[in-house]
Amino acid sequence: MRRLRAVHEGYGLKPRQFQLLALLEERGEVEQRELGAVMELDPSMVVAVLNPLEQRGLVIRTRSATDRRRHTVALTDDGSAHLTAALDGQAAAEHELFAALSPLERDQLRGLLLRLEPGRTGEACEPACDGSIDAAG
Repeated sequence: MRRLRAVHEGYGLKPRQFQLLALLEERGEVEQRELGAVMELDPSMVVAVLNPLEQRGLVIRTRSATDRRRHTVALTDDGSAHLTAALDGQAAAEHELFAALSPLERDQLRGLLLRLEPGRTGEACEPACDGSIDAAG
């Protein structure tokens, strides 16, 4: 985790900010309230994560067309490019970290780690973990 955190920090991202950018890349425009629910964050914490990203031009917040009391959040082109660079950096760090393991050992480790996560059987993996340990091979 220290290595990955260092990579993210190299791109000026905290772990939650990285997670939020990846979520927006995966889902497209999302209501701010939904971001909080998916990330299991209090609404005030969502704002604290979003504000610096918005100031840097990585995300944009707009009022919902259907409900003016709500905001939607979308990844900007700069945000997408920044996330891609951070993901490339993360993949390189993971490759270095798992270089000593064979592809079979990486698959075994991935399966074991997924079994530790509550609610997971180890058989399925959401897109967020695609390519993580596998990217090392």
